[in-house]
Amino acid sequence: MKRALVLLLGLIVLVESSKASDIEYGASGLAGLSSRADLVVRAISLQKVPSASSRFSTYSVSVGAVLRGVVDPDQPLLVRVPAGLDFLSASLVHDSLLFLDTDPNDAGFMEVSVGGVRTSLLIAGRLGAVDVSSSSPPNRESKIKTFLSIAGLPERLSWARDAIGSDDEYLERSALFDFASPGAVGGDVVVKILKDAIDRQQVAAGNLSVVVDALRNSGSPEALEVLGDLVDDAKAQMFVKNSAIEAMPALPGGLEMLKGISLGNGQLKDRARLQLDQMQDEASLVFAMKDADRLIPLLDSPDVKLRDDALGKLIAGEPSSDLVAAYRRLLQRDSWAGTTVKLLIVEDLSTFDGALAATLLKDVAADSDQSDLVRRRAIINIGKFESAISKPILTRLATKLEDAKLRNLAKASVNQ
Repeated sequence: MKRALVLLLGLIVLVESSKASDIEYGASGLAGLSSRADLVVRAISLQKVPSASSRFSTYSVSVGAVLRGVVDPDQPLLVRVPAGLDFLSASLVHDSLLFLDTDPNDAGFMEVSVGGVRTSLLIAGRLGAVDVSSSSPPNRESKIKTFLSIAGLPERLSWARDAIGSDDEYLERSALFDFASPGAVGGDVVVKILKDAIDRQQVAAGNLSVVVDALRNSGSPEALEVLGDLVDDAKAQMFVKNSAIEAMPALPGGLEMLKGISLGNGQLKDRARLQLDQMQDEASLVFAMKDADRLIPLLDSPDVKLRDDALGKLIAGEPSSDLVAAYRRLLQRDSWAGTTVKLLIVEDLSTFDGALAATLLKDVAADSDQSDLVRRRAIINIGKFESAISKPILTRLATKLEDAKLRNLAKASVNQ
């Protein structure tokens, strides 16, 4: 049951954070786009068409060429764009390559057709439209076509080597995302490509932070030397230097390098010391994961991540009277906990033994300041306790609750 609650916590967090405007790291690079696209077309123009959904805008596309997949010549190509990632103007994406997902079910569509014509999803919203007009860097379209046809790792590395340091900042960033994204190609070969490009000062300034991500994910000891060079580079922007410091502990020997910077007299010694302090705090938190007495106070922390981590570990841990008291505080009207967190607490309380947890659920059910959903789950979960505890509580709720639907639910729970 505890494991199910932890999974529920992860699911709810995922659902709440998965808005139309969310995209995965690197999704706007060619590797992220092409891995999901079963249709890639060159759009000559786009025209907005009426749609019943407010979650998406729909466009009719005039197709100039098909680079991947098949377009039905007898049907208009309709493309759906999430509202949070819509174009400022359709005219801005004329002469663009569109990376599309043609399977509405995979795309999670609520409305799969407009006027009887199936729609395709523009992956990553407007970021899935890549400019290949005459104003884009030379040969961009042909280089993208080459990327889409690549089958093996050697060819992919060769393409990336040519793109990094080129005049096309988008293609360079795409190559870097390919190295930096989770599960991407890594290792010494990638580090050498990156080091050579940095040594020749070929990487665009706006792409250096992605270089840091790629070096961190490489797992290569040689990557640490490159991070050190970035920290020492007088021309590198401060946010790049800070990112390099944050990446060091992920690599072999990185902690020692970080300590050396913290003990020096350089400009970044304070940033290095802060990084070390944060690592100590995180290590202490990991230790405290097994200690409810140390976790419970973290529920009142102003640090959202810290208190969410603490709550997740407490839910996965063992019941206690102290935890019931902590839950009572979180269930109060003026606490930071929203409906999602309160539902998790109400579910966890149903796994406790004894009258203390059942009494708290009774108070939640009787509290008109709670949402109907939370109150209903509290009533249902009271019924999970042994009859000697649950029956008197539910009987009282069935007569005292002002809300008729909740009274009826309590009555039904008594008779189960």
